[in-house]
Amino acid sequence: MNRPIRWLDRLCAFALAVALSYWFWSPLWSSGGFIGGDVYTYFLPQKQFLAESLPQSIWPLWHSRTSFGYPLVAESQTGVFYPTNWILYRWLDCNVAYHVSHLVHYILATLGMWRLAREWKLSQLSALLAALIYVYGWFPPRSCLEWAIIGGCYLPFALLLVERLVSRSSR
Repeated sequence: MNRPIRWLDRLCAFALAVALSYWFWSPLWSSGGFIGGDVYTYFLPQKQFLAESLPQSIWPLWHSRTSFGYPLVAESQTGVFYPTNWILYRWLDCNVAYHVSHLVHYILATLGMWRLAREWKLSQLSALLAALIYVYGWFPPRSCLEWAIIGGCYLPFALLLVERLVSRSSR
């Protein structure tokens, strides 16, 4: 028998997702930042250009502030067409938006993997452990690669939808 997931299980998963993001990324919760890598020298100037373009309703297709310029729309880190970036970088300070984006996607990735594991009929504790291992086992070393956590956030949800499609008795 397939028992539905209780609201308390969902609340527990959400609380753990937020708590883990705080434990692993407390500097981001307290206006700190990343250290090293290309975050501040390469990625944030692109995000700043995006943030300045959005209120003017300009699509920042070309980044003209570096050398002779390059197609900003082709730079995966900027996410010019990613709707979450439209909201965050339009209304928040660029550095805050960058941190919020990371934290939100870490929380969503944790919840997505937890939900997928529950779909596979794992116990609550096993599903939470699977989410912990999936998200914090490989995303943090790639923290300056924002696309890694954003893509990783959607993978469990995509697999969940495939699982449901395949398990249907009728097409």
